[in-house]
Amino acid sequence: MSLLVVLLYPIVSHMAIVLGHPQWSAIYLLALIGYFLVKELIDRKYKTVFILLILFIAGSWFVSREQLFLFMYLPPVVISLSLLVIFGRTLHVDKVPIITRYAELIDGELSDELVGYTFRVTQIWTLFFFLLFVECIALAIFAPTAIWSLFTNVINYVAIAVMFIAEYIYRKKMYRDLPKRSFIQFMQRVVRIKPSELGV
Repeated sequence: MSLLVVLLYPIVSHMAIVLGHPQWSAIYLLALIGYFLVKELIDRKYKTVFILLILFIAGSWFVSREQLFLFMYLPPVVISLSLLVIFGRTLHVDKVPIITRYAELIDGELSDELVGYTFRVTQIWTLFFFLLFVECIALAIFAPTAIWSLFTNVINYVAIAVMFIAEYIYRKKMYRDLPKRSFIQFMQRVVRIKPSELGV
């Protein structure tokens, strides 16, 4: 349920902008923040509740001041920056690269060759999220709103999916000694991994 409501946001946001009703995008985003605020409050995760409460109050202020587009420009920037930081910080010498950690949790102990490969893949994803971060800011400043929305709410997510699938296919061809799994089985293992298991 949580994943579904998050995945629907870019679609709702882009459709709202294309149809000339940006307020629906802002309302959905506020509802999304409110949903997770209640969920985290029930789970007694008070640090997360505090952050979400600040976001909800700030978002409500933007909407009340009719700063809808400014409020909508923030999520793509925040998402790409967060992913850049999460992936990038695991590249430090005293950390396990996040893709390496995913691979260990899915396939068990890795060979030295695979450790090196997953380190490079983490570097590539970090660079990719940096480019998305720069793109989101540049389009927000220089591009028409419809073009900005097309890239940040549609094309960027398609690019992430294509890159993810392409890496999966490449790894399966290059490292044939890995456990045999279909892409669906692989994804099932990926989504079951909790953030706490990644150590980020």
